[in-house]
Amino acid sequence: MKFFMLKSLGLTFVCVNLINCSKPSITSEPLLPPSLPNKTSSEEWPAYSEKNLAGSVLGKDWQALSASAKVENNNKLIVSIYGEEIKDACGATSLFSSKPKVSLVLPYPLEVKEYSFDTLSMSGNGNPATFSEVGNNVMAEKTKVKVNKTQGAIISLSLYSYGRDVNGIESVINGNIEVLNCSAIELVDFKEWVDLIGYYKLDSFDGVKQDGRISMISDAGGKKYFDRKTEKWLSAVHFPLYQSISGNTATKLNLGPINGLGTTIKNVQDGITTMTYSYNGPVYVNGVGDVTLILSISVTKKDNELNINYVAEVTNYINKTSHQFTLVQ
Repeated sequence: MKFFMLKSLGLTFVCVNLINCSKPSITSEPLLPPSLPNKTSSEEWPAYSEKNLAGSVLGKDWQALSASAKVENNNKLIVSIYGEEIKDACGATSLFSSKPKVSLVLPYPLEVKEYSFDTLSMSGNGNPATFSEVGNNVMAEKTKVKVNKTQGAIISLSLYSYGRDVNGIESVINGNIEVLNCSAIELVDFKEWVDLIGYYKLDSFDGVKQDGRISMISDAGGKKYFDRKTEKWLSAVHFPLYQSISGNTATKLNLGPINGLGTTIKNVQDGITTMTYSYNGPVYVNGVGDVTLILSISVTKKDNELNINYVAEVTNYINKTSHQFTLVQ
C-alpha cells in the first residue's frame, strides 16, 4: 500500500490505493506521521526491554502469554502473539482468541538479525505489527524485532512496537517472547512414546556423570489416569523423572505422556529427533484423586541415547520441579 500526502496552499491531498494513484498537478515532499522521526531512525527508538513482552494494546494493559507462527507462500512468517494461554496455538482454537493480540509479518527464512519496519518502508515480506481485538485493527507506526536465535521449532525474539488509532489511543509493547513455529513441527502418534518403553542406564543427571544405574520407561497400565470429561481410563507412558541422586539413593517421579490428554510435537533437525509432550489441566489419578497436572517433557533421541528435560507440578502434592538427565540403552 502506498501513501502520498501532499500539502500546498492549505490543501491536503491523500491517495490510498493498492495499485496506483493518479498524481496531482502540485507536488511536494511527503509528510511524515507526527510520531515518526524518519524511516531510518530505528536506532533512536527505545531499547529492547530485558523483561517478558508486555505493555498496552489499544489502551489496555497487556502481557504476552503465548505465541505461534506459520510460514506462508514460503517467504513470509506470520507471527501471532496472544495475551492469553492458547493451549492449541498451532490449531484452530488460536483463530478464536477474544482478547487483544499482536500480529507481525517477517521475511522467511529468518536470519539472526534485527528487522525494522514503519509505515513508510513496508515490503511484501515484512510489515509493522498490527494490534487487534474483535472489530478493531490498528497497524503500528514503527516496529523493530530482533531474532535472537532459532532452535528447532522455537524462535526467540525481542520486540518493540508503537502505534495509535484515529482517536489517539496508543499501543506500545516491548520485551522478549519465544514463538512456536508451527510449520517446523508435526503432531506425533502416541505409539512413538510407547516405542520408548524399555530398560536403560542412567548416564548423567543435571550435567553430573552417573554410575549407570538401571532405569525403566514403563507402561503405566490402563487404570492409572481417568478423564472425567470423556469418562474414560487413559493409558500412559511413565518416565523415571529423577529429582535428586545421592550415593545409592535416588528420588524420582513416575510421570509421563497420557494418551488423550495434552499434545506432543516432534521436531527433526540435522537428523536428530526431539519430541515434546505438554499438558496443563485436570486428571483423576488412581490412589490420589482429582489433581491438576502441569507437565512438560522433552526427549531428544540420538542413536541409543535419550536426553530428557522435564518440568512437573501436581497442585497440592508436588511443587514445581525441573531437571535434565540422560538415559543410554
